[in-house]
Amino acid sequence: MNGQASPCRTHPSETPMNNNDSRPRTDDDMCRRAEAEEALRESEARTRAITDSARDAILMMDTAGRVSYWNPAAERILGYTREEAIGQSLHTFIVPQRFLAAHAAAYPAFLATGQGAAVGRTLDLMARRKDGQEIDVQLSLSSVLLGDGWHAVGLLRDISEQKQTAEALRLSEEQLRAMFELASIGMAQADPCTRQWLRVNQKLCAITGYSADEMLRMRVSEMTHPEDRQMDDEAFQRVVRGEEPYYRLEKRYIRKDGTSTWVSVNMTVIRDGTGQASRTLATIEDITQRKRDETELHKLDKLQSVGTLAGGIAHDFNNILLGLFGNLSLALEDLPQEHPSRAPLAEAEKAMGRAVRLTKQLLTFAKGGDPVKENVSLGAMVEE
Repeated sequence: MNGQASPCRTHPSETPMNNNDSRPRTDDDMCRRAEAEEALRESEARTRAITDSARDAILMMDTAGRVSYWNPAAERILGYTREEAIGQSLHTFIVPQRFLAAHAAAYPAFLATGQGAAVGRTLDLMARRKDGQEIDVQLSLSSVLLGDGWHAVGLLRDISEQKQTAEALRLSEEQLRAMFELASIGMAQADPCTRQWLRVNQKLCAITGYSADEMLRMRVSEMTHPEDRQMDDEAFQRVVRGEEPYYRLEKRYIRKDGTSTWVSVNMTVIRDGTGQASRTLATIEDITQRKRDETELHKLDKLQSVGTLAGGIAHDFNNILLGLFGNLSLALEDLPQEHPSRAPLAEAEKAMGRAVRLTKQLLTFAKGGDPVKENVSLGAMVEE
């Protein structure tokens, strides 16, 4: 063995016969036995090296339900040393109390047949450590038939951290889902290549008038106002290409009823581990009322400008009227009562009075005050 020349000889030896074998023992028989024993030792050493270095616990249970094997990983995971574990009842040793009845009910069938609901399967279970702490484990169970009956062999892996990570991920996803659905503004995800909606919340449905099912069959461009599509697509592509981290844009959506609504869109891209765009994430705020208010404010600004202009004109015009009015009054005082020019000058004086009143109205408008209201005679107005 091991590359060395065999010392065995092929002729009978002088070694005495044993009590149970009438044949003389040869050196060849002794050689084969030595080789077999050495092979067994090597096999056991290899097996021990494998089981001792395994990261998973390796357990064996004999026909009496006692621990017959306990590797170093089992010591680390469950807290018991090998000396403490060997010979103990495996079930009462590491199985939580509430599960003992189920294990006890299945054990007789396993002893008789080597079969059971857990044999040949990998199950997620709970195990109890030496300190009393219960941990999540994954158990792969098999059976082996030895001289005295069926023995159980189990590979046990501590998955507590994995379970905790999965639970934390689940909670995080639930929180994100709730935030997405209950947000007071529209939220959506879309395919970065086709721009088809992938996910929309109820607020966005309210903004657009479409149901979620209807929107998921549409593309962003179909809902965008035709006049805004080029601007929107150019900004979108810059973000997808990575030229900008996000974009903010005010544009119009065409609602299901055909009306348009103004929205403010903030969009970014979610990328995978390779940096490729996997989907977009956008917030959409309805700003229609704000746009209406801005339009009204713009109108007021125009009116204010007109009022300012009117005020300036009224002041200048009023100064001119005062000069004309004064000269007309002087002319009427100088003319005799029977002079033929008095009548046209008197009519001109009346017209000047109307012009003065109009100037006062313009000044009131320019100052933003309440209009001057007074009772008038319709007949007189018609005659004038």
